[in-house]
This record gives sequence, structure tokens and C-alpha cells, in this order.
Amino acid sequence: MSLYQLDKLCYDLKRPENREAFRADPEAYYRRYQLDEDEISSLRSGDYTWLWEHGVNIYVLVVHAGLHGIRLPELMRLMKDEYARRGAAAR
Repeated sequence: MSLYQLDKLCYDLKRPENREAFRADPEAYYRRYQLDEDEISSLRSGDYTWLWEHGVNIYVLVVHAGLHGIRLPELMRLMKDEYARRGAAAR
């Protein structure tokens, strides 16, 4: 787990040149950071609940989500729905 690298990746997306690099080639952008396959997979799939559960700061996570058109209120709703889904599946 490379929490610092995940937070840094998301934080770095605040810079226009990094957003441009991400949009051009997300896989190359992810390789700039020392991430494991679970982390990259969660970023690819937009599994923000997994990322948050593993310690990624919600305020930098929102930067990554924003590149996918997801604003903070929507991100919170998605995560709440995911927790409800998991809870129902566990019963």
C-alpha cells in the first residue's frame, strides 16, 4: 500500500499540465507513481470507496473523481450507495 503515492497522484492532478497528461494517457500517468496493482485497478475503475477505505484523503480524491465528471456531493452519494450495497450483500 502506497498511501502517500495515491494522495500525491490525486493532489498532483490539481496542476493543469498533470491533468492534461492524465487525460492523454492515464496508464502512463499512473506509472509515474509507485502504486500496486490493486491501487491502479481501483483508480481505473473509479472504486473511490476502496480508495477512501485505504486512507486516501477525500479532498484529494475528489480531484481524481472530478476528471470523470464526479463532484463531491455525487462522490459522497456513490460511496454511501456502495456501503449500503455491501451491507445488504453481507446479510
